[in-house]
Amino acid sequence: MQRPHKVRRLVLYAPPVWRGPREKAPTAEFRPVTVEVSKNLFEPQATDPEVIETFVREAVKYGKAPNGVFMDLFTKMPLTDPRQIPVPTLIILGDLDRLTPINQPELPGFFADLPNSDKQFIIVPGAGHALIMQKPRLRFFVEVAKWFSIDQPGWRMEVPGTGPR
Repeated sequence: MQRPHKVRRLVLYAPPVWRGPREKAPTAEFRPVTVEVSKNLFEPQATDPEVIETFVREAVKYGKAPNGVFMDLFTKMPLTDPRQIPVPTLIILGDLDRLTPINQPELPGFFADLPNSDKQFIIVPGAGHALIMQKPRLRFFVEVAKWFSIDQPGWRMEVPGTGPR
């Protein structure tokens, strides 16, 4: 929004687009990182158990995490004005996402308000908020690679088992 001249194409991955406060904002600068909180980032049906275990094991080593993102999400929404995003934009999220769900009431209007007609909205089946670490992550990577490859002369993408695209 602030420097569109520096952006050729944009991907919004699991964007929160609701308006107004949702919950009481945290007041502490940091929050504890616990096993339960770390596991809650994942939808178990979309994630290999080993991924969850590894993530949780590594996350709890830090003991705490900054609350700045939550403070913004609870006090400054909406963070993004789609009418101020003039560049081609892809919105991608998982259909199982509990944190930024596909049924956010503002999501269809947010997408419609993007002024550039070069835009896409992709819902990845069987994926949640941690899509980049979940079973359907290849779909995410392929879609993002395709999006950024548009207008790149001579670029060809090959997806295993499908041949050149």
